[in-house]
Amino acid sequence: MLYTDYAWIFEGMNTQVVSSLVRTLQQSGYHLVFAPIDDSGSWEDIVLGGQIDGCVVFQKLPDHVDDALRDRQLPIVLLGDDSDPEVSRVVVDDFAGAYAATKHLIGLGHKRIGYYVHDLIKPHCSIDERLRGYRAALDECGLNRQECLQIPTEDMVHQIVHCDSRPTGIVAYSNFEATVLAHAMWQYGIGIPGDISIVGFNDLFATRHMTPPLTTVGYDAVRIGEFGAQIVVGQIESPPEDGKPTVTEIKPKLVVRGSTGPPPEE
Repeated sequence: MLYTDYAWIFEGMNTQVVSSLVRTLQQSGYHLVFAPIDDSGSWEDIVLGGQIDGCVVFQKLPDHVDDALRDRQLPIVLLGDDSDPEVSRVVVDDFAGAYAATKHLIGLGHKRIGYYVHDLIKPHCSIDERLRGYRAALDECGLNRQECLQIPTEDMVHQIVHCDSRPTGIVAYSNFEATVLAHAMWQYGIGIPGDISIVGFNDLFATRHMTPPLTTVGYDAVRIGEFGAQIVVGQIESPPEDGKPTVTEIKPKLVVRGSTGPPPEE
């Protein structure tokens, strides 16, 4: 496994992906080796030294690494990322997830719905895909957008607490934004879902035990690891003759809990 940032593989849903990947690879007689891409260049000795059969990654690799792997003709699989159309990948339908989350709020009667991405969120293709799903749902119903992209918590809280036309519903890019906002609303005495409804993304265990439990878009992280292992092992043992990448899509599911309800009466 190649990575440029260890946080991508040791936080959130990706920990489930990696655990599943390891189990499935072991069932086929393979083992996972972690190879950080850093200035030391040690990854080259590990990956290009003839002992590695294939690679899995969570983000598009730097060009010089990508070129080296292609020259070596090593199988590569992207997990949860759709940034390289030439590489086999297992992706989540982020558009559908955000669309479902937004339609859920619209169905409850919300007309002012925001989409929030925290400024600490790392660049990833899912940001744009979830934004696209949010926009599509609003555009279908002729509702205005209230997008708050790459801003810190205090700025988002200010827009909710002090603005006259504050959103009554929030589609959060991930569980991180959702939990941060939920805590901030508690500090300001703003009720969830009585005053504002929040939908998150990524059904982590902790979000099920928030107060109230978080309505969220979940997906089967275990299946991502399983499919990723199956694809890379298949490419190692039976390389495709046409060289075309394999694309497997994981469908998300809206999990409705206590953090969403009808908007407050005005």
